Amino acid sequence: MKTVLVRASSVSLLRTVAPCALRGFTLVELMITLTIAGILLMIGVPAMDRLIRSNRLTTEANQFISALHGARAEAARLRGPVTLRPLGAGGALGGAAPDAGWDSAGGYAIVAEPRPFQDLNRDGDFLDPGEMSPVNPAILRSFPALSRATLIRQLDADNLMVTFAPNGMLQTRAMQLRLCDEGSPECRQITVSPAGRVTVVRIAYSGG
Repeated sequence: MKTVLVRASSVSLLRTVAPCALRGFTLVELMITLTIAGILLMIGVPAMDRLIRSNRLTTEANQFISALHGARAEAARLRGPVTLRPLGAGGALGGAAPDAGWDSAGGYAIVAEPRPFQDLNRDGDFLDPGEMSPVNPAILRSFPALSRATLIRQLDADNLMVTFAPNGMLQTRAMQLRLCDEGSPECRQITVSPAGRVTVVRIAYSGG
């Protein structure tokens, strides 16, 4: 045993300390600890990366679905055709047909399409509130571009916009879009039926 002199509050105290109480980590113990920590990191980091990618896909899929529902609701509210379509560079609307895909850096938008003036209340006046129609397509709401890490897979490559009629049905062809990520084992497949119904399912990522 070893006797240690401890000074506290100007009073000398004698305390007996065992030799083992003064020991630190040995090199072997430190190496074992670092090895275990390395193994845990090797297991945990890829799993965390996959979780982050999966959450991003879910967020972007939910945003796209919300935009589709918004376009359908606007068509009913305005009593005219409303389209969800990609925007060009800088958020430009472009011509009658989109000049960019769904992965455009300009994002995408809900657009009110031109339509004839309608006398909804049949009073002979086409300029009542709610009856004036846009002469040119008008952007009602825009959405940010999809992440560059998100891969777009579309069954019909020429179908780059979705137009809803006032009754909620599609005026364009049915669309099926897949949002995928090479680092995630799953894709989000979004389908818009001819009746305007929007569904989303998870499917395995095939790399194609």
